[in-house]
Amino acid sequence: MELGTYGDTVPAVGKSATIRIEGSFPRSKGGSVKVLGIDFDANKAFFVLVSGSHEEATVEHRERLQLADTRSQADMAAFRDEFRKLLEKCAPEAISVRAKPENGQMRAGAAALKMEAIVLAESTAPVDFVSSIKVSKQTDREGLFAYLQPAYKAAMVRLAATPKKK
Repeated sequence: MELGTYGDTVPAVGKSATIRIEGSFPRSKGGSVKVLGIDFDANKAFFVLVSGSHEEATVEHRERLQLADTRSQADMAAFRDEFRKLLEKCAPEAISVRAKPENGQMRAGAAALKMEAIVLAESTAPVDFVSSIKVSKQTDREGLFAYLQPAYKAAMVRLAATPKKK
């Protein structure tokens, strides 16, 4: 496995400037990458594991987890444990999260922010945050439930940024 590099410019939340996220991620032979796309909606987290390239992507796994109570230590621990199991089962090489604003009219709620924190703390692969604008430009996947489309599209944004092997 070799390392690829990526760079992405995203709007800085609450600021007029943009920030550039830099890093590296493992790339399997042939340029195929396993990306876990994540989307948060209220107290639910949607996960879609996509592998391959942006042109020939395969959905390998899809799942939905729910955080019942944001102020319950037991519920937070249960969500964390389920997310760890998901990571073990899927073994993603990269994680792509649809970014939610932290303030303003369309800001993320407490549950989404807490689930996002667990994802960041527990992830075993590099985590990207992709803008909703980039996510919306991706094509829907036929046969995939509507509630899973944003997670799928977040993974596809990441695959589109994956450098092609020469």
